[in-house]
Amino acid sequence: MLIIRYLLFFIGFNTLKAQSIQTVDSLIIPVVNYQQLQEQYFDIQSDSTIVITFWASWCMSCRLEMPYFEQLRKEFSTKKLKIVLATIDLSSHIESKVKPFLIQNRIQSEVIAFQDKVPPIKLFPLICPNWSGSIPITVVMNKTDGTYFETTFDSYEKLKQSILPYLK
Repeated sequence: MLIIRYLLFFIGFNTLKAQSIQTVDSLIIPVVNYQQLQEQYFDIQSDSTIVITFWASWCMSCRLEMPYFEQLRKEFSTKKLKIVLATIDLSSHIESKVKPFLIQNRIQSEVIAFQDKVPPIKLFPLICPNWSGSIPITVVMNKTDGTYFETTFDSYEKLKQSILPYLK
């Protein structure tokens, strides 16, 4: 009986390990422009809530709060909540900095990047008119309401409490 349990554990562990291995080459990060961002993420027609956090691999505050967004995604996986991590890194840094960070931290949330033709710094005033210029910045919205947080969430509870009013 002990041998069977060991074999089941070993087989299960190896299967789980094989499924969770992700490489820089296998990780796909779509590159979007402002119009695609508007159409695909800001034009909400369903009862879903979307949370988009704009971050960069070089931003320590962004990196520190990333596990909280992943935890939010996991906790509310049965709710109509979509988490999108929008990196503002240059496209030349996606392979060398963004993907390794995501893999190392086992981030499973959807990740998008912006085309370099339009720097994100020029997009933010269109998205958040009173934006001061700092990141991270998190946009939360559903089809009837929305807001943005120009702050670092220093705990999972703070992030969760900020998002809860927008969940349907």
